[in-house]
Amino acid sequence: MGDKVAFKKLLYFDCDEETLAYRVKGRAAEEGRKDDNAETLLKRFQTFNTSTKKIIEYFTNLNQVIHIAAKNTVDEVF
Repeated sequence: MGDKVAFKKLLYFDCDEETLAYRVKGRAAEEGRKDDNAETLLKRFQTFNTSTKKIIEYFTNLNQVIHIAAKNTVDEVF
């Protein structure tokens, strides 16, 4: 892919941690995934807040991000 990627817009599915944790717990109960646990979820949130969030903010300042309210239901987000 090289050093750079050309894109027009970035889609960011914005959702609060409480909702995400609830959904991951539901997925863990349904699918039995071992990586869907409180410890792993905390690490995922920390990684997002210390690394990924900065990227979203950078591109938001360049007006290249479409923010989607992902707390809504699947049908509403779609």
